[in-house]
Amino acid sequence: MIAKLGKGAGFGGCAKYDLDQNHRNNKDARLLAAEGVPLKVNPDGSISVDARDIGRAFRAQALALNPDIKQPVGRAMLAFNPKDTPRLTDEYMVKIAREYMERMGIINTQYTIVRHSEKEHQHVHIIYNRVDNDGKLISDSNNYYRSADICKGITLREGLAMGESKTQSRSIPNDPEERLRYEMAKTVNKCISTVNSLKGLQISTARHGITTTIKTNPNTGSPNGISFTAKDENGTPHTFKGSSLDRSLSIGNIMKAIYGEDYAQTQATTLETQSHKETHGRGADVASGIAEMFGERSRRDEDEQIGQKKGRGMHM
Repeated sequence: MIAKLGKGAGFGGCAKYDLDQNHRNNKDARLLAAEGVPLKVNPDGSISVDARDIGRAFRAQALALNPDIKQPVGRAMLAFNPKDTPRLTDEYMVKIAREYMERMGIINTQYTIVRHSEKEHQHVHIIYNRVDNDGKLISDSNNYYRSADICKGITLREGLAMGESKTQSRSIPNDPEERLRYEMAKTVNKCISTVNSLKGLQISTARHGITTTIKTNPNTGSPNGISFTAKDENGTPHTFKGSSLDRSLSIGNIMKAIYGEDYAQTQATTLETQSHKETHGRGADVASGIAEMFGERSRRDEDEQIGQKKGRGMHM
C-alpha cells in the first residue's frame, strides 16, 4: 500500500472528481464511508450522494470556523498492489483508511472515503476538511515522511504487497505539486542511470528543466546533500531535497548508484576520519592557546614581582 497526498482550495472539484467517475467514465466509484456530509436515503433504502452538496458542506464549515485558511481541502489516495485485490472488500478498505487517517491525525472532522476500481490497482480517495469540527487546522507538517512510515507499518502488519516507489510508479497524482514531485523523481532516476559523475547528473537533469544543486562539506569539499528544482505547470519553481523526492534519491544513495558501493563507503570513512581529526585538531589548538596565554600571564606576574622588589630596594 502506498499513499499520495495533496491539499487545495476547492472542495467542489475534489468531490466531483471522486464521486462522478461512474458518470464520466462508466467506471465503478462508490462512497464507502462519510462523516459530517449530507447523504440521501432513497425509497429503496439505498444511500446516494450529490458531489455539489458535499462540496458545499465542506466549504461551509471551513468558512464558518476558520475562514483565514487558504487551502482547507485535504486529500489522500491509498493505492493497493493488484496482488491484494482478492482481499480488498469494501469493509476492509474502510478499516485501513480509517486507521491511516487516525494515525495521520485526521480526526474530528468531515471526510469522505470513495473507492475507485477503474485501474488495475484498487484504491480509495479520501477528502477531509483541514478545518476540524472545532475550527482548528489539521497540520500537514512532515506529512510525507509520516505517511510513508504509516503505510509501511500497515502493509507489513497486514501482510499486504509492498507498493511501488515514486521512481517506479506509473500512476500520476492529481495535486500539481505532488505530480511535479513524482515526475521529477522519475526523471532524476533515469538520468542517474546514464551518467558517471555528479557533474554529469547536473548536466543531464538540466536538459530536462531540472536544476541539481550539490551541497558540500565546507571543510572537505565532499558532497553531503542534494536538492532538485523545477517549475510546475504554472511556472512556479519548487525545490525538493533528494530524499523527499524519493528515499532512493538521497545523496548517499545517488553516490552509490553512480560510483558504486565501495566508493561511497570509502567516502563515508574518509569524512568520519577527517571530522575526528578536525575536532581533535581544534581541541589541541585551543589547549595550546590556553597554555600559551597562561604562560604569558605567569611571566608578566613574575616580572612585576621582580620590579616591585627592586623598587622597594631602591627606597631602603
